[in-house]
Amino acid sequence: MRRITLAVSALLVLSGCESVDFFRPLFTERDLVREPGLSGEWRGPEGVLTVSAYPEDPQCPAWRFQPGDRLRLEGDLWDWRFKARACLVRLGGVLYADVVVVRPGIPSHNLLRVEAKGEQLRISLLDQEWMVKQLKAGALPYELVTGFGDEDRHYVVMAGPAQLQRFLAESGPAAWKEPMVFRRVAAGEQSSQQP
Repeated sequence: MRRITLAVSALLVLSGCESVDFFRPLFTERDLVREPGLSGEWRGPEGVLTVSAYPEDPQCPAWRFQPGDRLRLEGDLWDWRFKARACLVRLGGVLYADVVVVRPGIPSHNLLRVEAKGEQLRISLLDQEWMVKQLKAGALPYELVTGFGDEDRHYVVMAGPAQLQRFLAESGPAAWKEPMVFRRVAAGEQSSQQP
């Protein structure tokens, strides 16, 4: 079991007026994987991310996490400080992060594709335009929430973990934006908050 917390709201910045969130998680407890190699501080053109162990959360008693199952990612990307929680799931050899931004209200899940190799971390955002097209074509059930004016549309995907996992496994690279590339900050190197 593995729940990783990526305090990465900045990774979830959506461009345009149409955006997609997921109401349910990508995982069940048995789907979670551990990736201890993600811990540390990472720097890229977008800013700095810090991945560390996430403290026990008494407000989440339904989850039975083992020590080390959860990580916290905090960052300052695009001049935006954030915190988020995330869980890792590996599907068909590909690592995905189910990210929940830490904020009051109903949590929404956002999906990232993650690849860590040595001193490099690559994170891809779900392509919002591609996802909206898939939803409009009936690929997954969703609810549409409109904001101020007809051009502001927010799609909330209602599918459960099994359906989301099948969808992602079948989607391939077209579902993802070009990855953001981060490199591990070496010990002794200036860290935090300044890319």
